[in-house]
Amino acid sequence: MRDRYPVLSRGVRYFFVALTLALLSAFSLAQTGSPRNTSPKTTLDEVSDKLSCRCGCNLVLNRCNHVQCGSAIPMRERINKEIAEGKTRDEIVAGFVRDFGQEVLAVPPTSGFNWNAWIMPFAALGVGIILVLVALKIMLRRRTGRVPVSVAAGDHPTAPAADPRHADIDSRIEKELKEFED
Repeated sequence: MRDRYPVLSRGVRYFFVALTLALLSAFSLAQTGSPRNTSPKTTLDEVSDKLSCRCGCNLVLNRCNHVQCGSAIPMRERINKEIAEGKTRDEIVAGFVRDFGQEVLAVPPTSGFNWNAWIMPFAALGVGIILVLVALKIMLRRRTGRVPVSVAAGDHPTAPAADPRHADIDSRIEKELKEFED
């Protein structure tokens, strides 16, 4: 077998391969971070993005724009208190769900009856597309059922047979066309 890199000795090639592997492993270890930073501190924005304001504005809790909101202010204070106690985001959200029900969640969970909130928009879109396609098919079928006058008169080699019910109209059209040409 022919040597691909004749300039480099075998020892130098092994050195470069070992150096490449060492650098790749160092970069991958650097990406994982140190073990003591595995539980970052929970923030107010992180928790309030998961909850909706209960004042009736239907906004996410951290985006409620009422100046003296009777719902958002106490909820934010509770979140800050629970963060100070060392609770995680999931524990705080679970506490709100326990106290207010699943309506407090900004996004419905993907389980049980709430699954409909995720499926129904796509199902409605699919049904709408099917209805539009069926309507187009019906309209095109009706449109192609009409035959132009020149084709009905037999000028075209692939023209369908003229309808016998309209023979008098066809003869009158032919007569007027001949008068028009003369």
